[in-house]
Amino acid sequence: KQGNLEAQKAMEQIAQQLQIGTDDIDNFVERMQSINESVKGRRAGPNMQKNVQSKLESSKAVTAQIQDYLILSGKYKGPADGISGPKTEAAIKEYQSNNSLQVTGKASKQLLTHMVGNNLASY
Repeated sequence: KQGNLEAQKAMEQIAQQLQIGTDDIDNFVERMQSINESVKGRRAGPNMQKNVQSKLESSKAVTAQIQDYLILSGKYKGPADGISGPKTEAAIKEYQSNNSLQVTGKASKQLLTHMVGNNLASY
């Protein structure tokens, strides 16, 4: 959108490979940016070393994004607060089971990637 021809060609290739329109990708990016913005306000905690705090925030952000997907799919009724409790774990297990994934109940970047891929493929 900012005039980079290589980026535009790459977007078109991605859209073609996923068999979706570039508008679908734009919508997805907007949703992810919205989720990321909503997670920023949830990052609180004691003063720790930067790398430890960064990992914690990253983990909470991943969990919050997974919770958002589970809420949208109707599998989770709690808040998207980045905290993995019994409700989050049960919803993750249901998602994993329904999608033939290893059932762990744990939030992870790999699980979020799977959810994002399934969401894009459904467009």
